[in-house]
Amino acid sequence: MRLPANISLVDSVASVLDLSVDSAYRRIRGEKALDLHEAQLLCNHFNISLDAILGTLGSRIMFTSNHVSPAEYDFANYQAGVLKSLKYFHSFEEKRLLYECKDIPLFHHYHSKELAAFKYFFWHKFLFRQEAFRHQQFRMAEYPDELYETGLQISHLYKTLPSAEFWNLESMSSTLRQIDFFYDTGGFERKEDAAMVYNSVKQLMLDIEKECAAGMKHPVINDKMPETGAAYDVYINEVLLGANTILAVLGSSRMVFLNHSVFNYAVTSDLEFGLHIENYLKNLANSSTQISRVSEMERKAFFRSVYKLIDERIERL
Repeated sequence: MRLPANISLVDSVASVLDLSVDSAYRRIRGEKALDLHEAQLLCNHFNISLDAILGTLGSRIMFTSNHVSPAEYDFANYQAGVLKSLKYFHSFEEKRLLYECKDIPLFHHYHSKELAAFKYFFWHKFLFRQEAFRHQQFRMAEYPDELYETGLQISHLYKTLPSAEFWNLESMSSTLRQIDFFYDTGGFERKEDAAMVYNSVKQLMLDIEKECAAGMKHPVINDKMPETGAAYDVYINEVLLGANTILAVLGSSRMVFLNHSVFNYAVTSDLEFGLHIENYLKNLANSSTQISRVSEMERKAFFRSVYKLIDERIERL
């Protein structure tokens, strides 16, 4: 683990242990041994495992997960956690995010308010099953503006973070089936609302196609010039694709996010495991078709298939 540049290790240790700076320095230099309680306080504060530090894990890997029950889920807190992680990634000079896309990545949901609002209603109604949404229909006016503003910050930080994404048609199908189901169960007041959400997905994919051609993402806040975006590599693999696994390459460190129970992630900074996932994704890239900057024919064919899936649904409304 590396502290962000604006955080002082000695000040953090002194604050957590309620010590003077001089006493904190003695513990950092190893002149004064930490007692067990002090070690526990530091591990809890920095969110690291004492077992990992002491090397007692053996072949085991330590994961953390802050999941809560669906009924208690606070979406604003979830967004705050995503925003915090992205800011942490940006604190590294060398950084890159690799994403196996079983679904459309969360970062892309904020491409439009319509898509972000749909995901918000769908998750609260069918995934979290919150009572307030039990009979709630999709209404743009009832999607909180503050959530979308936070979402735009999330999107902007992702757009300025170098990344690679692994896609296939199934990556799209999940969201399209959600819209299908929401429509079939009466979740939309009007079929025009369903068409609006389908079209928001299509516009997202049209813009992703442009970013693929350029090999660069386009930021959404303040600085909208394409050249300020981050490098963007996209691979298509119609045979092999996992379950929304995310790898953050941060200098010499690695963080892996493994998706579970649809919405939550288990996270580890175990370097050996991170390097294993990195090697797996490199092999996946080698067995995939890169459609960013190159392979124009394959890129156009893939996105034509995507647009066909969406257009067929709009026509059936």
